Amino acid sequence: MIRNRNLLVLGGVLAALILVSILQQVSHRRAVSRPAQSRLAPGTLAPDELTRIVIGQGSDSTAVVLERLPDKWVVRTAYGHPAARQKVDDLIKNLSDLSGEFRSKSADVLADYGLDDAHAVSVTVFGKEFRPVLRLLVGRKPPGASGDFVRRPGDDAVYLTGASLLTGMGLWSGPAKPQSRHFLELQAYETPRDDVDALVLDDGGRITELVKQIAAPAARPAAAVGDSAATPDRSVYEWRMVRPKAKPALKAKADGVLNAAVLIRAADVADPQGSLETYGLWKAARKATLRLRGGREFTLFFGATRPAVGDAPAGVYMRTDADNTIWVVRESLVNAIFPKPEDLLAAK
Repeated sequence: MIRNRNLLVLGGVLAALILVSILQQVSHRRAVSRPAQSRLAPGTLAPDELTRIVIGQGSDSTAVVLERLPDKWVVRTAYGHPAARQKVDDLIKNLSDLSGEFRSKSADVLADYGLDDAHAVSVTVFGKEFRPVLRLLVGRKPPGASGDFVRRPGDDAVYLTGASLLTGMGLWSGPAKPQSRHFLELQAYETPRDDVDALVLDDGGRITELVKQIAAPAARPAAAVGDSAATPDRSVYEWRMVRPKAKPALKAKADGVLNAAVLIRAADVADPQGSLETYGLWKAARKATLRLRGGREFTLFFGATRPAVGDAPAGVYMRTDADNTIWVVRESLVNAIFPKPEDLLAAK
């Protein structure tokens, strides 16, 4: 009798354990079960229907503010300087139709994904009438895989995206404070090198003038009536120094100056409302004038050196005679535009 009673007790305990196990499994499946892919964005984001994109991290929720004007995007957090349209378009494309694979629902592990409030990168996209159409938090990248971990604000569910949103924001090493500089259009000046007829370099009052000597067109038989005159090939030329000495210049050396002056990409921009005296651009001591075909001229003015401060790179302040933009260019570029005159001549 006692033995039967013990068997009944053991059977009841076993049944209770089985029931608890089943309930735990059901609870676990309910907690973590999600579709293989979940949509995280409302659909395709049309750039022309958006008004603003705000990116931040932690307490600085507006570290970068991009705003669309009728004809371009600008970076409001960088003096309203024009944004690089391709970078904005790429970010919008990555956010459009965004989906992710479910990873976790536990608030306790958000920091492991870089998705806690202090470290996650926040992205808010605004549509018509500046109404939010997408809010997203972006965490770290998974080791050895593509994409980023993301979640929606107010929701602990973590997803892994296929596209890398951090890379599109200039954050290649993981979540960090986004920088306005990444989205800036930093092409300060560009002109075809064949359009340049001469370079006049004023280095603190020391003038170096280089003039292209373009080869004359090859002789040809007498032209028929109505034929146009032969056009010189502007890609075939030599350089001659006019000042400070009238001598032939080394083509490779002079071409180095030309290449630096016709394609200038800045490292950063500065406040256009700042003092030209502070920037060293009021009556700038250094300036380079490009004389172009047709009699046009374009002048670049170079001022004081800016030291590196925080994330802002060091460089030299520069402006052009085209507008009031204050650029910061690498010192190596300035040195390439202003060599010593004697370095442009053949050794005796």
